[in-house]
Amino acid sequence: MTVFILKSALNSIRREAARFLIKETGGILIGYWTKSGNIVVTHASGPGSKAYNGYFSFEIDVVYCQGYLDYIFDTTGGALSYLGEWHTHPLGYGLNLSSTDSLNMHHIAMDKSYKCSAPVVILYRPKGSISKKGELLKIFFHSGEDNKKLLSRVKIIEKIHGYVLPTLP
Repeated sequence: MTVFILKSALNSIRREAARFLIKETGGILIGYWTKSGNIVVTHASGPGSKAYNGYFSFEIDVVYCQGYLDYIFDTTGGALSYLGEWHTHPLGYGLNLSSTDSLNMHHIAMDKSYKCSAPVVILYRPKGSISKKGELLKIFFHSGEDNKKLLSRVKIIEKIHGYVLPTLP
């Protein structure tokens, strides 16, 4: 499986991560599954103004992220929907899933209200982070009831041919 991420979505992640170089931050991922079983990430939100950004934990502003998702979902007639979440690990865990990350993925996969049985998690390390290493992106997805977390290939793309993406107000 390959996860394709639009450069504009990656740039949203980069901008947000640059605001919190030593604290965790993140947001939700929106896009679609292809008929061949690949994932296309078209949008990445920020955390929202009521998010908690800590040194070793992060909690999104649920109201903000739900509004972001609703707007994209409604604008596209449901063609684009929730895929999962992204966040940074600037001070700990490296770029591997923490036990909290794994539990959250499992919860999302099992909770029918998410309508997302295989949620994607992008872990991102920005250039200039405390690690002093370069930019790195790791993508995991939850395979469902067997609770496996699998690393996926990532390909950054400039645009999707024949498809006009909604812009945010």
